[in-house]
Amino acid sequence: MSRVKKLKRLKKRLTALLSLLLVLLLLSAFHTGRSDNRLNRAELSLLLETILEESYIVPDFANLPHFTDLAHDRAMSISRVLSCRIIEGFSDGSFRPDEPVRNIETLHYLQKTAEFLRNNSTDFLIASRLMRALNYQNSPGVIFADASDKKLFLKELADAVGFIEKKAISNLVAAILGKDENRQCQLTGRVINAITGNPVACAYIAGEKRTAVTDEAGYFKIDFTGIKQKNVLLLAAAEDFMPLEIKKDLSLSSDIVFRLRPEKSQMRAAIRPGSSSH
Repeated sequence: MSRVKKLKRLKKRLTALLSLLLVLLLLSAFHTGRSDNRLNRAELSLLLETILEESYIVPDFANLPHFTDLAHDRAMSISRVLSCRIIEGFSDGSFRPDEPVRNIETLHYLQKTAEFLRNNSTDFLIASRLMRALNYQNSPGVIFADASDKKLFLKELADAVGFIEKKAISNLVAAILGKDENRQCQLTGRVINAITGNPVACAYIAGEKRTAVTDEAGYFKIDFTGIKQKNVLLLAAAEDFMPLEIKKDLSLSSDIVFRLRPEKSQMRAAIRPGSSSH
């Protein structure tokens, strides 16, 4: 065999070897990218911890389980998830924080979180959003009128055997918590005299560190944008009137009427002369 032929054959082998190495590198990079983007048990726990924290759930440190492969600081960062038994460990005493979770597992843990919030949280807004998100998984292809509801529909969860992506579940949690939108809630109403029905001007309305004053016709407007809780306690007060408190559900009608009763001295002054003899 001539030297030229040997060189050509060697060149072909080197080319084939380089091509194989390139393919292996690409596959490795693709696999690494997919692995890095997969949601693991620790990351899901942190996201669920945020939901519990925003729902005013207090961790029970006395009921915190111990796992052989979960450091103390990592356990503290998901103390609500662990003490509430949202995500539990395995029979061998491990938690396996770096193990990827499948979509069907993620759905299961989201359902457990929703059920726990329904029974234990005083703020039903987050729980109701979470329940809507889970209900929507049963209605693929449905177009929802509310833009905020569209953000809760997560098509990635439809694949029960696949692996959920970090970005997808992070966006879902952000939508559930309302982090990507401001809650617009302007409460309007009127303050009137409970006896005469006349408007009460310059009445003071206060609730959740927000205040308003009625105009000459007794009307007021108070902004509750960004408030977390569903129910607020409002106080109306005016000179010569007894103060009145009303608990308002912000998810219902935005109108409210305060009927203030005059103080006793004002009521006596309103009685016509001679009427006391009767």
